[in-house]
Amino acid sequence: MSGITSELERIEKEAKTEALEGLASSKEELALKLQSLEKPITIQGLQQILDTTIKCDGPNKVISFLTMLLTYTDSEQINLGFLAESSTGKSYIPLELSWYFPQNDIIKLGYASPTAFFHEWGSVEKTETFEGEKHAKIHINLAKKLLIFLDMPHTGLLERLRPLLSHDERQIQIRITDRTQKYGMKTKTVIITGYPTVLFCSANESLNEQEKTRLLLLSPEKSQEKLLAALMLKLLKESDRESFNRYMESEPSRVFLRARVECIRAAGIKNIIIPEDLRSQILKSFREKRRWLQPRHLRDISRLLALVKAHALLNYAHRPRNNDTLTVNAEDMEAGLSLYEAVSEPNELGVSPEQYEIYKAMQQDGAEGYNIREFQKLYFKYFYKPVGYGKAWKILNNLSSAGLLTEAVDETDKRQKKYFLFRVRVDSPSTLCTPSEYNSSNGENDENYFTGGADKDTSNFTPTPSRKYLEPSDGAVERLGPSEAAEKCEVCGKQAVEYKVYLGGQWLKRCSSCLEKMKASGLRLHYERLTEGETNEV
Repeated sequence: MSGITSELERIEKEAKTEALEGLASSKEELALKLQSLEKPITIQGLQQILDTTIKCDGPNKVISFLTMLLTYTDSEQINLGFLAESSTGKSYIPLELSWYFPQNDIIKLGYASPTAFFHEWGSVEKTETFEGEKHAKIHINLAKKLLIFLDMPHTGLLERLRPLLSHDERQIQIRITDRTQKYGMKTKTVIITGYPTVLFCSANESLNEQEKTRLLLLSPEKSQEKLLAALMLKLLKESDRESFNRYMESEPSRVFLRARVECIRAAGIKNIIIPEDLRSQILKSFREKRRWLQPRHLRDISRLLALVKAHALLNYAHRPRNNDTLTVNAEDMEAGLSLYEAVSEPNELGVSPEQYEIYKAMQQDGAEGYNIREFQKLYFKYFYKPVGYGKAWKILNNLSSAGLLTEAVDETDKRQKKYFLFRVRVDSPSTLCTPSEYNSSNGENDENYFTGGADKDTSNFTPTPSRKYLEPSDGAVERLGPSEAAEKCEVCGKQAVEYKVYLGGQWLKRCSSCLEKMKASGLRLHYERLTEGETNEV
């Protein structure tokens, strides 16, 4: 065992020397640089180094770098998804960070269909049975690779890689069909060996929920401070590209971090363990902010633990180590918790940080609801740019799919939909309310809205809205839910039922035509529950 340890130390020392080769003019200077190469790096220190080419975006660039660093462990890899509109720099961050990593470990793809990906990166193994049947297997080794998808228009390839992304098995067998000139369609077996670190960049934010739960979602900042700093950097770069690139290639802090990555790669650390006392602290911190656990939290906790371990790996020379196993400390735990909490809320609600900012703007605006035109005005008010009708619809649809908005018919124009906000928070029960039950304030009365908590009896848990609403009264109208059959109207027997109306203590299914006749007869129909003092009389 001692012989193996000494061999690992020798390889690690050679890697450090090679990383600094040409940067020292004497052995004494080389010794000093080798010693400084092992100095601890804090989150703030890492952020300052990365700030040379990536302005602002503090949590985004630090989380991305640490995630890429986990590539060199045995099975601690996680996956990132950069989702944002065009020109925000979603692919810029992974590309800039890839400079610090060995280029042999990086696979960059601007576009790849699923079949093309398997054929391009695989090696073919041909076999023949005793009966003379010939078979071909394609082997793809993605272990300890950085796989960066740049501006991919769809998620077809991710769908085929789902078992690999969720670490179900180290080897995943996939069957694909391939067209040949001689035999037509033929089936091929693809064997993928992992685990890689996957970074997926796309302007298409309508990801399937299965992909969203397998990716830690990030969105670049769009603040004026960041845009001004990026503008100045771009002006500096494009005014004299050669001088800029030459400076960045030799900038001391960047060279230092690049050498540190080489050392971590050569250290051969496979496993990173968390001591029992820190596990209980992590669990306590996670539970304090999440009173109601959800199935997706099983994957979210893995990302939190991965960031804790990545911080320990960054400072591996100052952590307890036993051969290829590293142990984290309290500093790593605090760093991981702070980084994860910076992006946890939108991720656990199932939306990108960019769209979560839009949702918060809607909360801050305080309107009762929005049709698409009203939403376009709100978007321009808060983000200083117009948004097209199609994109506005996609944003509202994504927020509705995540359960942050609900749809109802616009009373002023029944041809349109109107979107209302739910009061939903990660640290509170996600109670589903009807549009009228939602109070569109920006959260001043949150403590009065929900009752119960992690340390209270919640067996009789009920939401208490800030406005006092009555029970459904005559004339209350609701659209049929997806589980209710769209049968023929009970009155006319002609048109399909779209709504139900509350009359005489029961819900009656009616078509839109019969609802109009009821309204003409003098009954006030309303899509919101009545509050105290209101009546349904015309």
